[in-house]
Amino acid sequence: MIWITKIHNSWNPNKIASAKRMLYKMEHYFGLHNTVIEVKLKKANKDFFGLTEKCNKNHVLIRLYKSEEIESTVVHEMTHAKQFIKKELGYQLQWHGSRKWENCPYSEQPWEVEAVEMEEVFAK
Repeated sequence: MIWITKIHNSWNPNKIASAKRMLYKMEHYFGLHNTVIEVKLKKANKDFFGLTEKCNKNHVLIRLYKSEEIESTVVHEMTHAKQFIKKELGYQLQWHGSRKWENCPYSEQPWEVEAVEMEEVFAK
């Protein structure tokens, strides 16, 4: 279930609609219907476009920061949501239970590689 709990006033209706469409598309694709996916649409951030964190077993929080790349950001962050819920990605950079990736460069971390690959498939 997608639950948008906050929308910053800098988001225009077209960006909100675009984000919602992609959120629902990815929820369906990943089969996350029994998961609470809380989404906050935040003002732009110079350091990143999105952040995803696991709140508990079936609840993730996604923060989407206003940007021109909102569809690819939604795909990227929904991939992380799927990774958390399906226990592929854990706390402290565990990937399938292993911490061997914790000192790996960002672009080589397997959870990021998958998220970027999903962007290329869905947000063309």
